[in-house]
Amino acid sequence: MIGLDDTQLLPLTRRRKGAKDCPPDPLTIKPEVIQLKLDPECHDPKKKDEDFPDSWKKVRLAKRMKLDSNMVVFVEVLLLCIALILLYFCYFHFHVFHYHVTRGYAHLGHVEAQHLLGSRLLKGHGVLQDHGEAMKWFRTAADAGHPHAAYNLAIGHLSGYKTDVEEGEAHLLVRHAAENGVEDAWEVLDHLCSTGQCDMLA
Repeated sequence: MIGLDDTQLLPLTRRRKGAKDCPPDPLTIKPEVIQLKLDPECHDPKKKDEDFPDSWKKVRLAKRMKLDSNMVVFVEVLLLCIALILLYFCYFHFHVFHYHVTRGYAHLGHVEAQHLLGSRLLKGHGVLQDHGEAMKWFRTAADAGHPHAAYNLAIGHLSGYKTDVEEGEAHLLVRHAAENGVEDAWEVLDHLCSTGQCDMLA
């Protein structure tokens, strides 16, 4: 066990005569009295900068971008004008607006929109009549299982419109529509079969 030296250590500051034997106030210690022995290899400021990559030295805090008040007002007015134009278009040209919205959903693969688009093209609501294009959209919706589209495609084929319905497919389309809630399909089946014209569905 290491023994402790009982000799009194010299104080860092000279005591006055008659002063009490108490430790010196830390605030009265002169800076030059304290000497720190630092390892030059560990505390070399030049070496400390070399430890970091150059990209870190160039990093600065991003300044907050100030928005121009005139630009903000311009954008708000522009958005308001666009909203008013759309409102006017929807109110006075509803069928045209509905057609374009339906066409957009149809291209996205919405089955009901594909059937509605075919109906609008067939009747000319909001767009010029195009029976061939209408049958194409009915075909797309019918292939996805839409019963009304299957019925319209079959009726269009029987009415003489140009379609891609193959031989014997019209009967399957009408029966599929009838079995899925299209009442007109049952009437077509009953009427044709009662008059001996079931072969027309082949």
